[in-house]
Amino acid sequence: MKRVFVVAMAMLVTSIAMAQSESVRETGKVQKGYKWFLTARQGATFGNYITERDDCDDGSWVQMELTTTHGYQIFPQLFVGGGLGLAFGYPLGGYENEEWNYSLPIFTEVRYTPIQNMVSPTLGMRLGYVYGFDEYPNPQGAYFNPSVGVRIGFKKHFALDFSLDYILQRQKTVESIVNGGYYWDSDDQKFFSHSIMFGVSLEF
Repeated sequence: MKRVFVVAMAMLVTSIAMAQSESVRETGKVQKGYKWFLTARQGATFGNYITERDDCDDGSWVQMELTTTHGYQIFPQLFVGGGLGLAFGYPLGGYENEEWNYSLPIFTEVRYTPIQNMVSPTLGMRLGYVYGFDEYPNPQGAYFNPSVGVRIGFKKHFALDFSLDYILQRQKTVESIVNGGYYWDSDDQKFFSHSIMFGVSLEF
């Protein structure tokens, strides 16, 4: 009798665990409807200007970004929306306050989730404009951001998204040239800067 009871309890626990696991797998899938994301990213940006600071390199920045995106999951594979955020960073080799740069990216976003599982690969694309608040260096202009990642669904309206992002954006800057111990600033120049960033998103 005791053996039968133990076997019955084991089967009950196993069935509950399997049911919960199946529930998580089902509710963790992408759901249609309104959706929003809160994303934090960090990485490095490589620009085209030469800084006047002796202790910094020629345009490489530690870059951080916080964005929010709102939109609609049209069907389980496709999300379309728009968002904005705040990006900020400092040159490698120095992080004094006067050297920080700040910018505001505004973008449309598309996310594609080809596989409908609790854990799914994702592809993303952001297109928009970035507005910089500083004089030099100053991100200012077109904003292009493809990404690849993975989505982990936990509940019907909650998931974690991890991504590897490449960002191409216009960079307004000035080239500083050393001549006889003095710095001579050339005319304003517009280049493209390149960023590689790792991101984590909360999906609601």
